[in-house]
Amino acid sequence: RQSEPGELSEAMDASKKILEGRIQALQTKEEEYLFQVEELEARIKELSKGKLAKLNTVFSPRRSKTAITVSTKSIIITQKISEGGGSSAELYSCLVDGWSVVMKELGTSTMSQASIEAFSREIRLLELMPPHPNIVRYLFHEVKDNYLRLFMTQYDCSLGSYIRAMKESGERIPLKTIYRVLLDVIRGIEYLHSQNIMHRDLKSENIFILYGERKEIQLCAIGDFDTAKQVSNTKTVLGTPSWMAPEVMAASSTEGYSFPCDIYSYGMIIYELISLQIPFHDSNAMRIPMLVMQGKKPDLPDDLPKEYDPLITLFEQCSEKAPEARPLPAKLKTSIALSLANL
Repeated sequence: RQSEPGELSEAMDASKKILEGRIQALQTKEEEYLFQVEELEARIKELSKGKLAKLNTVFSPRRSKTAITVSTKSIIITQKISEGGGSSAELYSCLVDGWSVVMKELGTSTMSQASIEAFSREIRLLELMPPHPNIVRYLFHEVKDNYLRLFMTQYDCSLGSYIRAMKESGERIPLKTIYRVLLDVIRGIEYLHSQNIMHRDLKSENIFILYGERKEIQLCAIGDFDTAKQVSNTKTVLGTPSWMAPEVMAASSTEGYSFPCDIYSYGMIIYELISLQIPFHDSNAMRIPMLVMQGKKPDLPDDLPKEYDPLITLFEQCSEKAPEARPLPAKLKTSIALSLANL
């Protein structure tokens, strides 16, 4: 049977549509390829600067399933908060396409390789860590114009700022508030340790708080992870002297240290909450390492109320010189939760 002219025309039209579809698909692939080439060229330029050469493991295609995708067409800085910790980064409150977030920024052209690596380590830890209410929430990060930028959830202030405000007011922190703070922080520590992460620089300035409607502390979250490391034992001496455990101070000449170092720092946070002072505030800064390695503890005020006795006991236990003598996070969490329930 010979095909009718109408049937031939329909067949030709169908073939034409198929060819047009294939051409369109090829054009789309070409556009995608050119876009990838542009991205690779931009990446090569960054890597050629030298200081970003070691960041390929941080800024890789692998993304956390919990990461939030946000367009960064518009970043409006509303306020500089402070210096951002050991990596020499700076903290800003800003709006990202209308979102209120905190931006931690490091200029790579003027910073040392050590600072860049510390900041990149913080980004990687936060990006890959599953979310937890007592850990500062990672949103996203970017490399742009010689800057590394980490974007996180906005909190109201640091615990250190809150403690200073209470001291200036002449009031003690309410007992219930102290226990709530300590419970949130130990939950965060327990979670970090379950992820095989040591923070290594726990102190009130690295704890961030959210207020409730009545200006009461509603939530505390651990932040500033540029000294954190996913390891069970290390000899690197890192941290802030007044909060550093004895074994960290002596790490370079001993077998190193492990997770109990964070419990010692937790003890110093207890000290801050009940005394409204920085640990060893009345000691010469040069003498603090020696005092800590000798097992000395910061002096508590003489006028603490009787109701603080259980907190003083917790401080004494957590700040023991021997790491194995310090309580485990799970035990501390249970003890603090029971004390809070009985208030």
